[in-house]
Amino acid sequence: MNVRTTEAASTANTTGTAQAAAGPATAGTDWEPGTTDGRGPRPLGRVVGWGTLAVALTAFAIFESVKYGLPTTTAAVLFFLAPGLITRTTGTHSTAGRIALNGWIPLAVMVFYAFGPLIWPPLFTAALAWETRVVIARMLRRG
Repeated sequence: MNVRTTEAASTANTTGTAQAAAGPATAGTDWEPGTTDGRGPRPLGRVVGWGTLAVALTAFAIFESVKYGLPTTTAAVLFFLAPGLITRTTGTHSTAGRIALNGWIPLAVMVFYAFGPLIWPPLFTAALAWETRVVIARMLRRG
């Protein structure tokens, strides 16, 4: 239990309102001292797991880019930058922002590419780069 919640509970007994004493930032949240986003500190295992996946996806995207040349490199760079540009212009809560940070779409593209009849390496590398960007955003808790 954090300090603000304890103070709010003791103040609630005397004043009758925990909301006024705790403030809107702590009502129903897992607020921890030293954080500014109200969600508490990031668990180390989550950061290490997402970071490991980000490194693996980045290495695979670079391998594919070097293997297939300029078109795949261009697709990888564009699709790595696109989600950030979309969320900056439209916001993370807009439909376009949610689609840009959705990890299932590039994953579906990679699975379809692996098992489907389509053979066009820039598509696969673009999906790898997009998934890498989503994983980095999740690791940093920006999406």
